[in-house]
Amino acid sequence: WDAQSGNVASLTATGDITFNGITNVQPGTYMLKIEQDATGGRTLTLGASCRKVGGDAITLTSAASACDILSIFYDGAYYYVAASLNFS
Repeated sequence: WDAQSGNVASLTATGDITFNGITNVQPGTYMLKIEQDATGGRTLTLGASCRKVGGDAITLTSAASACDILSIFYDGAYYYVAASLNFS
């Protein structure tokens, strides 16, 4: 998404997601809500500029219509991404 539209965004995953960054980003904190579509099972791949807790991949909740939220801190070089999973 484009950071000029705000620090919070949401999307419905209709296919697998690759996150490589945010357009027009400035250092700061961002939030991304990801909701699975009616099929579910969509995956998330983080690009090389992303750092994860423990270095592990983030596995989205796979159920249809499941909701996960990514908290993203950008320091000007890297995106530090943490996930809060399986909101219901």
